[in-house]
Amino acid sequence: MTHGLQVHGGFFAQQLARKLIDDGYAPDVVLAHIPPERRFLDSDNLMMPLHEHASFLEQAVDITGNHLLGVEFAATQDFLGLGVVGYLFQTAPTMGAALSCLAEFSDLFSKALRIKADNLVHDGRLEWHYEGGQGLKLGHCAEFTAHLILQGVRRFVGPRVQVKRVVFSHSRTEGLPELTEAYGVRPEFGRGRNLLEFSTDDLAAPMRTADPQLHAILRTHATNLLDKDVGQTEQLVVTVERVILQRLPEGKATLPQVARELGMSARTLSRRLSHEDTSFFIILEGLRRALAFRYLKEPGMTLADVSYYLGYSSLSSFNDAFKRWTGKSPGQYRLNPN
Repeated sequence: MTHGLQVHGGFFAQQLARKLIDDGYAPDVVLAHIPPERRFLDSDNLMMPLHEHASFLEQAVDITGNHLLGVEFAATQDFLGLGVVGYLFQTAPTMGAALSCLAEFSDLFSKALRIKADNLVHDGRLEWHYEGGQGLKLGHCAEFTAHLILQGVRRFVGPRVQVKRVVFSHSRTEGLPELTEAYGVRPEFGRGRNLLEFSTDDLAAPMRTADPQLHAILRTHATNLLDKDVGQTEQLVVTVERVILQRLPEGKATLPQVARELGMSARTLSRRLSHEDTSFFIILEGLRRALAFRYLKEPGMTLADVSYYLGYSSLSSFNDAFKRWTGKSPGQYRLNPN
C-alpha cells in the first residue's frame, strides 16, 4: 500500500528527534526510518510522508522503551509549533472558535490529518483521522494530538476545562492509569475513531489570549494560504508573512533564511518585494509590532518572554525597537498602555 502522497507537518517530530539526540541517543538510531536526503534536522517548514512520521514515532518509542512518549512529549510542546494556525488558535474569541480553527485550517500543517468540528457547538465533539493511514501504526500520533489540544485549551482557557470523553481508534492495554491521570478521564480504545468531547459550556468560555484584531489579520493570511492550495495565486507578501510568523520564536526570521526557504536569493526576494512597494524589514517590523502589543497585554509573559517570541537576540534590542515605535519602553507601555 502506498502512503507517500499524504504528508504531515514535521515540526514536532524534529523537536522530539533533537531532544532524543540531546539525551544521548545516537542520531543514526533516532533517524533510522528517515531518508538521509530529507535533511530532517536542518529543514525548515518540513513536511514529511505520513508513513515516515508514524515510523519515526514508533522508533522513538522502541529505543526509549516509553510507551507513553506521545503524551509526555506533547506536555512539553506549544501550539506555536503549528505556525500561523497556532496563532489563530491563541487569538480566537472562545474555546469553541479556537478548536474550529484547527479543523478549518489543518491543511496548513498537515495534508494527512483531517479534523472534524461540524457539530462541535451542538455535541462538543472534535474528531480526527489520518487520510492514507490504513495499515500504519498511528496510535502515538493520535495520543500526541489529543494531549496537545487538551493542554492547549487548558492553558488558554483555564485548568478547569475538563474533557468528557477521550476516544481512540487504536488499541492499548498498558499505561491506562497514567493516561487517565493525564487526560482527567479514562480513555476509550479500539473504538474506530479519534475524538475529544467537551462540555458546551466550556466551548463558550473566552480565550485568555483573545485578540479580535490580530485574529482577523491572521485569518486573512490563513485563508490566502488555503486558496493557494486550491490553485489560486498566493501573494509574495503573504508568503513572507507566513514564513516570518513561523520562524520568529526560533530567531530564524532573517532575510537570507526566509529567502532560502522560498527557494530564492536574498537579493531576488528584496527585488520582488520592492515591486510590491514594500520590503522585508517593513513586513518584519509590522508583524513584530502587532504581536508585541498583544503579548504585552498578557500578564503571564515576562519582557524576556516577549522578546524571545518576537525573535530578538536580546531584551535590549526589543527595548530599542519598541521605543522607536511608541516612544516608550515595553515596561512603561505595560504600566500605561494609553
